[in-house]
Amino acid sequence: MNFRRHMTALFLSVVLSVTSLVAESHWAYQPIKRPKAPSVGGNKIDSFLNARLAKAGVKPNGQATPKELIRRVSIVLTGLPPTPEQVRAFEARYAKDDEQAYIRLVEEQLSSKHFGERWAQHWLDVIRWAETNGSEANLYRKMAW
Repeated sequence: MNFRRHMTALFLSVVLSVTSLVAESHWAYQPIKRPKAPSVGGNKIDSFLNARLAKAGVKPNGQATPKELIRRVSIVLTGLPPTPEQVRAFEARYAKDDEQAYIRLVEEQLSSKHFGERWAQHWLDVIRWAETNGSEANLYRKMAW
């Protein structure tokens, strides 16, 4: 009996010491250090991305056109493509001041009711909302919209 206790204690001490050595080398236990931004160009975030792309031998795409920008922003934020009128208005504003045009575009999309509808759907999915009980004998759900 005494031998068993000693062997168990020895086993546990070896396992715990190995586990602590592994834990010390794990990235989560390392002190936080600010990485030095690569000197690839652009802003700091882009410099990290561009350095990684260059390391992988991948060339980044060129800058998106105003038509591509409005389409991307609209689909990401509202799930809907922009109307032709929205595209023309954005292109006109973009020609005058690209940064302000982009800021205004994002603000318009965020204040759109379609933005709320799109992101409400994600929350309904999270809470597992359904308008049915999941069987053939569903009861009528008055005002389930």
